[in-house]
Amino acid sequence: MAAAAEKLASDYAGWNGSAAPDELDLCSVYKGEDGLSDARIRVGLDDGKFIDSDDHAPTLHPYAMGRKALAGARRSYLHFECVSPRMDGSDKKPALIRGEMFNRNVPEEGSVALREASLVALHSAALALAKELGCKDNGSLAEKATLKPVA
Repeated sequence: MAAAAEKLASDYAGWNGSAAPDELDLCSVYKGEDGLSDARIRVGLDDGKFIDSDDHAPTLHPYAMGRKALAGARRSYLHFECVSPRMDGSDKKPALIRGEMFNRNVPEEGSVALREASLVALHSAALALAKELGCKDNGSLAEKATLKPVA
């Protein structure tokens, strides 16, 4: 987590807001010998172009968490804003950080339990990152994931 926080802070310092820097793998789970991730959590800076859009895949369901959260059985996303002394200028323009949870082998695409479990795991990683970065108010992430769907 410390290395990811350091990389994000460095990326933010050199970012001009156009093409987002590469995402970072926080955690990957492998099964078998193919070398592909069965589950993966990645984070990166986001340009915010689609943060206020209601346009998303029908398999993604919005939740009231962070700045924006969308959860599906295969993919979940969590955006949060970070104002941190480690990110120079974030007090004027908060860093927008996007986390993604990916599940390769999904037994049931419409599974509410799986999409919510995925979002809880992603929230835990995002909260740990927000704490490591020293984000003001933990990036507005609660200590415990609250799974409140947005209509």
